[in-house]
Amino acid sequence: MISEGDISSENAQFLEAAVARGVFPSREAALDQAVRLLRRRQEVFDEFERIARELPAPLPAVLEGRPGGIFVVRGHRITLHLIAEFYFGGMREAAAMHDQFPTLSLADVQQVLSYIERHESALRAYHEANLRCCEEWKSESKPGPSIEEMRERMAKIRAARA
Repeated sequence: MISEGDISSENAQFLEAAVARGVFPSREAALDQAVRLLRRRQEVFDEFERIARELPAPLPAVLEGRPGGIFVVRGHRITLHLIAEFYFGGMREAAAMHDQFPTLSLADVQQVLSYIERHESALRAYHEANLRCCEEWKSESKPGPSIEEMRERMAKIRAARA
């Protein structure tokens, strides 16, 4: 259970403002909603990590694990998920994939693609679980300004400088 000591002063101010605007009927209701959202998010991430731990062994030597169930090509920031995204999107040829990731050697691309092909159903589950994590992050993100809003801001800045 979340206690008052777990809430930063900034978050406490946010909670008070949300209650004052009528977003939540009470501070407790706001905390309950926050706890529900955090639990749902953690369940999504835990499921992804479980699926990642259950990927068929052996993983290609070119892949290395990172915390949270992420695998990258050694020496690169290119993830197994990203390569799987292209693969499940229809890019199945190693040469075409290599064109997308020219910093990888063709041999590295071939190793990863071969692994995906041999274990397609497990990699599809991994890929879909990763997409759910991305959606979870995105659902909590505040959208940025539209291009029209950015243009208006720039026009105001230019007018103020003139």
